[in-house]
Amino acid sequence: MIILIHFHLKHAIVFGKRKQTDVQFYTEVGELTTDLGKHRNMHDRDDILAEQVRCFLLLLLLNI
Repeated sequence: MIILIHFHLKHAIVFGKRKQTDVQFYTEVGELTTDLGKHRNMHDRDDILAEQVRCFLLLLLLNI
């Protein structure tokens, strides 16, 4: 995915030797975001399982 910001300026600015009234900035994002989503989902499942085990053990301890 590409994030793009475009500015149309009222007053021109100089880049090099040319006056410009339109300026764009962009950056690419994607894989890092996708990887974080996958990584987080795996840990969420592990965290849920760990919480269930902890609750189960706590219930066993309280019943004894």
